[in-house]
Amino acid sequence: MICTTVDKDMRIQVFSKGELMILYDPEKKEVVYKEDNVALKSKARRPEATKECIKLKADTILGAHGSFCFPSFMMGRKAGKKLIYADPGTPVFEVKGKEVTISEVLYSSFTAMKERLTEHHT
Repeated sequence: MICTTVDKDMRIQVFSKGELMILYDPEKKEVVYKEDNVALKSKARRPEATKECIKLKADTILGAHGSFCFPSFMMGRKAGKKLIYADPGTPVFEVKGKEVTISEVLYSSFTAMKERLTEHHT
């Protein structure tokens, strides 16, 4: 099972922006669980999304490019989850995920910091 965040059109979104969190079976191309993205109500959105995916017992956590900041990456790795990412806006059942690298973690971490700074000053 794969856990990710999506918009209403079932396209993957960054953990801090997806409207819904889903758990899906990629082989059957079937969503088995769907809820509002609990991370949207959290100050630490990316780690909160990762924590929720772990709670949902996903085998794999899929994030849009920019989702896996350092805390999210470490949390997922410590839980033994496979961590993959793909471009935001990709239809969920068409995703060909890439393994999360340190470059992705650095990019995501800087993006998360930028988001936090700009949200508090707009």
